[in-house]
Amino acid sequence: MKATIHRKSISRFFLLLRNSFLFLFFTGSFIQVKAQTDFDLSGNWNIEGKNICATFKKSGKDYKVRDCEDTAYKSKYVRVSTNRYKKNNFIFFAKDEDHLVFIEGSDEKWTRLKKETKSGEEVTGGLPPILSIEEIVLSQDRLVAGQTAQLKLTVKNAGDGNAEGVYAVLSSATKGLEFVQKTNLKLIPKKGGKETVSIELDGGLNLGNGEAVLKIEVVDPKFKVKIQSKQVKFSTKEFAKPDLLLAKFAVIENLSSNPNNQIDLNEQIDVMFIVQNVGSGNAENVKFTVANDQKGVVFLGVVDKSGTLIRKEVELPMIASGKHETIAYRYFVNSEFQSSKLTFSITAREKHGKFGLSQARSVEINKTLKEEGYIRTVESKPEEKSKPVIIEDVPDLVADIDEGIPVTGRNNDKTFAVVIGNEKYLNEAKVKYALNDAYVFRKYLENTLGLPQKNIRYVTNATYGQMLDALKWISDVAKAYNGEAKLIFYYAGHGMPDEETKSSFLLPADGNSQNIVTAIKVADVYARLNEFPTQSVNVFMDACFSGSSREENGAMLAKGRGVKIKPKGDAVTGKMIVMSASTGDETAFPFNEKKHGMFTYFLLKKLKESKGTASMGELSEYVITNVSQQSVLINKKPQTPQITPSQELLENWKIMGF
Repeated sequence: MKATIHRKSISRFFLLLRNSFLFLFFTGSFIQVKAQTDFDLSGNWNIEGKNICATFKKSGKDYKVRDCEDTAYKSKYVRVSTNRYKKNNFIFFAKDEDHLVFIEGSDEKWTRLKKETKSGEEVTGGLPPILSIEEIVLSQDRLVAGQTAQLKLTVKNAGDGNAEGVYAVLSSATKGLEFVQKTNLKLIPKKGGKETVSIELDGGLNLGNGEAVLKIEVVDPKFKVKIQSKQVKFSTKEFAKPDLLLAKFAVIENLSSNPNNQIDLNEQIDVMFIVQNVGSGNAENVKFTVANDQKGVVFLGVVDKSGTLIRKEVELPMIASGKHETIAYRYFVNSEFQSSKLTFSITAREKHGKFGLSQARSVEINKTLKEEGYIRTVESKPEEKSKPVIIEDVPDLVADIDEGIPVTGRNNDKTFAVVIGNEKYLNEAKVKYALNDAYVFRKYLENTLGLPQKNIRYVTNATYGQMLDALKWISDVAKAYNGEAKLIFYYAGHGMPDEETKSSFLLPADGNSQNIVTAIKVADVYARLNEFPTQSVNVFMDACFSGSSREENGAMLAKGRGVKIKPKGDAVTGKMIVMSASTGDETAFPFNEKKHGMFTYFLLKKLKESKGTASMGELSEYVITNVSQQSVLINKKPQTPQITPSQELLENWKIMGF
């Protein structure tokens, strides 16, 4: 008959009885006791007030209760009847090593039977052992958090009796030091026998620098002996924690029919993020997941470092302290997407499961994409035999000038601009980043220089007719404002020369570099801008007019042209200042790292740094200096921006602003 534990009983006696219940149940010809107690219950027992005897025999971690086996007791007591407990539930409580009390099923009390020796001394059987701690060995001098050391404890028995049921008890007030408190030893033979146990000491993640103190006691419960405890001291070292954070996040158009630095339907996007380990320890076995359950968002794969699309989550063996990893997930947003925001849940888990990250990021549809976050500087803690933390330069996912565009609150309601970005050509190679150049330039006009949106004519991949229409619009505006307007003309795209006259031309998106009549003469652009009186006219052209394209190798634009042409300068009149990307037969190069033309990048960088207050002299000096230096370093070829003020402004153009 198997005993059960009732919830009320456990609740009622829990504080008093913890770790000391016995469960009594019938198993064939004997009663099985399942012991949850530290006491050794082996031996003979008498039910108080009754002439009954029983013997408890060790059975693994439990006990078997048999009829009294000691011949001295058999003649004195009636043997226990196992049938007595067949129909009821019984729960024992071990008050101590010598007394048992029924909690349920009976009101009996059991007392251990003890033999009397000739000298009158009470013993539970046999001669006592004489125990001592002979040796304590720690496998290492210092325990490091997150690691394990082995403590070897050897106990010697010099007595005339074997030592059974002996156990070692460990205790420590050191935070973060983890171990099993009680360890049982096997039988230690009498007269010089030894027993060695190995106990694991774990350095928890919260273990600090300093010294640990570990107390060791050896207990013989049968003879109620506690050997004089030992104290072990050893140094500890704190855990070098990794700390993963989402340092940068951006969503970038990957493939679109209308690139505009926004998310539109039916285009591919890259969800890019940089995870940095800003902790002092390495993050091992890092696994990434990016989740999106929105309808219309289709996961295409992960972009690996070679640019290959793979269909699996990212797993990295390690991100060292101070290091970072750039991860890119590619998605397709189809016509079923109806929300105003894309939301991605980004998770990174490391070996310990405690120092990763789990964050959600959202990006609005039809809004300008921008990068979030920044890279942290991780300080290393120099210590003996440790290597300093190395911090790497981290690439920008979005150029610094594309985000945090200064909003100044200015109101230039009498300043008007034409902004043209020609990137995709029907008959020519594309112009890298021209659309991004024009788009971001327009944002600086609005946010930093204070032009109302209605004051800007913004055209992308402009045809011949669209370019002429934009020029007519700004000329009509100048006429209407009768000398009070300020004009700005910005162009990013192909320029080209006339091989015979050496005149410079702007090439529309539908133009052909081998047919000059499909291009617009720069001199005609100037004429349109100066057709009516104005306060000022500022012209910015991120194009070269030597016949080369915006490629790193400076490839020729026209297929049949083998040499560059040095165009002649066009006359600048009126109140005009012209700043162009290159001089003579030089190429206007891209700045691939920043995803802009190099000229436009430094032009906008100065506008950002000065919040639009830079004078034309400061602006030109900054752009010319930086483009000239960086082009040689990055592109290995010269590019020298050129500024040309009109004769009328020669004396004061440097102090003029927007």
